[in-house]
Amino acid sequence: MMNKIKILPEHVSNKIAAGEIVLRPASVVKEFIENSIDAEATRITINIKAGGQKLIEVIDNGIGMGADDAALALERFSTSKIRNADDIFQINTLGFRGEALPSIASVSKLELITKARDKHLGFLIKTVGGRIEKSQVTGCANGTTVRVEDLFFNTLPRRKFLKSEATEMSHILNAVTFEALARPDIYFKLVHDGRELINIGQSNDLLKRITSLFGEQTSNNLLPIEGGNDLLNVYGFISKPEETRTNRNSQLIFINKRCAHNKSISHSIYEAYHTLVPRGRFPIVFIFIDTPPAAIDVNIHPAKDEVKFFKENLAHALVKEAIKQALSSSDLIFSLEHEKVTETEQEHGIKEAIGKYMVKQKMGEQEVPEFNFSKTSKTNILPKYIQVFETYIITQFNGNLVIIDQHAAHERIVYEKLTGDLSLSKIESQGLLIDETLDLNYRQAVVFEKYLDYFKSLGFQIEPFGKNTFSIRSIPAILKNANPAQVISDVLDEIIESEKAKSIVDLTEELIKLIACHTAIRAGAKLQKEEVESLLRQLFNAQTPYTCPHGRPTMIKLSKYELEKKFKRA
Repeated sequence: MMNKIKILPEHVSNKIAAGEIVLRPASVVKEFIENSIDAEATRITINIKAGGQKLIEVIDNGIGMGADDAALALERFSTSKIRNADDIFQINTLGFRGEALPSIASVSKLELITKARDKHLGFLIKTVGGRIEKSQVTGCANGTTVRVEDLFFNTLPRRKFLKSEATEMSHILNAVTFEALARPDIYFKLVHDGRELINIGQSNDLLKRITSLFGEQTSNNLLPIEGGNDLLNVYGFISKPEETRTNRNSQLIFINKRCAHNKSISHSIYEAYHTLVPRGRFPIVFIFIDTPPAAIDVNIHPAKDEVKFFKENLAHALVKEAIKQALSSSDLIFSLEHEKVTETEQEHGIKEAIGKYMVKQKMGEQEVPEFNFSKTSKTNILPKYIQVFETYIITQFNGNLVIIDQHAAHERIVYEKLTGDLSLSKIESQGLLIDETLDLNYRQAVVFEKYLDYFKSLGFQIEPFGKNTFSIRSIPAILKNANPAQVISDVLDEIIESEKAKSIVDLTEELIKLIACHTAIRAGAKLQKEEVESLLRQLFNAQTPYTCPHGRPTMIKLSKYELEKKFKRA
């Protein structure tokens, strides 16, 4: 009887390990860059073809390897980073497991060229599917070059699951951006299909590196943070509350120069900004935490992209305090005072305003016109109203007291107008007196170029103005009171977040919603009589007046009975 339990052949186990480590081309780029950093490189060049599916080449000027070490590097569990089990709990390097290089080699055609600084000649090794095809002495510069061709050529099911070339390249852009941000002291260059995407010199100025990678529009709205104690040093930059994004992609956490996820730190960011940013908006943060290696665990994820603190509560508290300190020391007095307003005070203000409104109704005309949205015919007759908190409009119809959110209401109005205009090809374009600069990060710029003609069809006139900078010359007329650069940036973030190309229908819907949000009357805006009446008239004649495009209610109602219960009359 044959044994059921068998030891897997090495080439099979390597492919299994590759499945954990090499999720996509960006995984390979990240592994090679981290090896270069660990090898004390000060210059790293990355050449990519076809989003990494045809070629990934990483060249560094690090310490290099001799012939024996180069051959051993392709053996599974070979590493120069640790010597015994205790070292695993005090990791001072980025790569340490010794599985990456042989695993990558097992699913690609790999070439390794390396030369130690104290050697006259280098060494070359070529492998196909993990098998060594050639190894020889060669002339080369100091450092290491690793070249991977035809990734997943022998594991076609894995290759089928790769996304489009543009999507895979955007992940590579992310990987290089994060590594470059973690190490501003290293020169980085990224080239895709002969086109230079990143070329950043060495610098000890973190803010300068952020500006180079994410643009001046982002860096100009950042506040420095610093804090911590003897165990954890916290520093970096955070955005002012008005500079937000639609997702957490711009919240980057670096722990001992390793870009990583940590739920506790993410939650501390949320709590620090809790009452300062709108729901569904996320501040930009670049948080760096330095701590002794023994204070963290980097072994909880095969790709090493998650880090755990042994004192999670302490890390949470220190980061939250550093952020709040930075926010409180800047000119955000109004926002921080708003945090202290209690629900009881707000309820009191509402009741007082409603009380005054009811008194006015008794002293005024006998009848207040009622409205029924279910009727097919719309009305232009306006009810009486008052504006409270410069945000809500209180009126009455159908026997109910109705409180209208002026921003949500105007969002619905603008959304329906834009949707109607687009269906009739009536969107008007308006030229700007002074061109506005659109400053994008590398990943946004790649996506934007793909959709540039589409934005033009919606009334934008935009021209390239440098590597990742564009000049906005005309905008849809409806955007005259909004920030067009912010609208475009938000749309691009939505596309990137979905990790797939949006259809024209989906992109149109997303863009119209964002334009409606950016152009709508803001909460806190005091409206003139004509403005309130125009807003109510247009809302009451809207096709769907009950919610804004994002599903938030434009109004809430309070029946006479519910109101009398609040005032203890019933």
